[in-house]
Amino acid sequence: ATSKSKAVQGATNSAHCILSCYTDLPLKGILLPLTYSEKNSDGNITVSFKYRNGIGDFFKVPASDLAVIKDIEQYANENADTQPKKYERLLLAKRNHNVPKDWEGISPISSQLMTTWSVETN
Repeated sequence: ATSKSKAVQGATNSAHCILSCYTDLPLKGILLPLTYSEKNSDGNITVSFKYRNGIGDFFKVPASDLAVIKDIEQYANENADTQPKKYERLLLAKRNHNVPKDWEGISPISSQLMTTWSVETN
């Protein structure tokens, strides 16, 4: 793999870790775009999305953290803009020659990757 493709995958893996701090929902198969509510009385914003099967769901983030979620979405949009139009625009995806695909299993984060990041696994 080229260093650029490794960097893209590393950024996508990092985005997966960040998003998993806000929700226990599966992150595989989420389509772009995300939608955002106004801030509620608790200071949270609801981030809504659809999975590729058409089912919608949501998670909440503190308004102070909204910028990082929007940055992840912008990064995903920039990646999706490079792929052929026939493919789904996914929030998180592995890419092979600009073709998006799902990772194996529940999470793209493996124990081997955690070791690479110097995080001790359980």
